[in-house]
Amino acid sequence: MGIYEFIVRMTEVLIWPVSIGLFILLTYLNRGRFSTLITSLSQRLRELNVGSIKVVLAESKSVPSLTADITHRFFKRYTNGLIVQRMSFDLPRPLEARMVFPISFINEVLSFQFIGRAPLPIKEVNLGNFVLDATQCNGSLKFDLIITGM
Repeated sequence: MGIYEFIVRMTEVLIWPVSIGLFILLTYLNRGRFSTLITSLSQRLRELNVGSIKVVLAESKSVPSLTADITHRFFKRYTNGLIVQRMSFDLPRPLEARMVFPISFINEVLSFQFIGRAPLPIKEVNLGNFVLDATQCNGSLKFDLIITGM
């Protein structure tokens, strides 16, 4: 094997890894341009025709933002990651029940604040629900609960 054949064989072996690496490097260096291009194309794209298939895209009325506070009827998410949820209870009888949060917390539940009555025991808490123990109470219960977390 001569030097010419060696260079040809090495070029054949290395051309794809070098090409892919160069493509990834150029994509990374120009990522700002690509994201604005894709965003502008997606805003202008209203319908897509592929053969006999026609797809009409609906316009989104509002897109959630990570840089703005999100307010909903049952919860509010702040830009610093804090989530405040409000739940209202009207329990006809004493019970122990698993209650589901309006939205799940991402990291942890920080506090429970009872409004309208003394705090009730909370037996178990996780990111999506909690177990409320109201078995020691007499009669019906009506109260609000504010839960904060991240």
